[in-house]
Amino acid sequence: IRESTELTKFAFCSDWMDCSLEFKRNLVFFMTRSQMALKLYAGGFFTLSLETFVKILKSSWSYFAVLNSVHTEE
Repeated sequence: IRESTELTKFAFCSDWMDCSLEFKRNLVFFMTRSQMALKLYAGGFFTLSLETFVKILKSSWSYFAVLNSVHTEE
């Protein structure tokens, strides 16, 4: 997600000057679209970022640990 905005820089640094006019137009379109940060949505409720992903993993691990300890006590 963080690197999605770096695509514009990489595209500009490519060897595009000797390419066809159609390729150059497509490259400009690509560079314009790649300047928008990539966003992942979780069920349409919230934007999933690295921070929220880590929180979800921590919560999942906590729930698993509780359920596992209850199951092993039986």
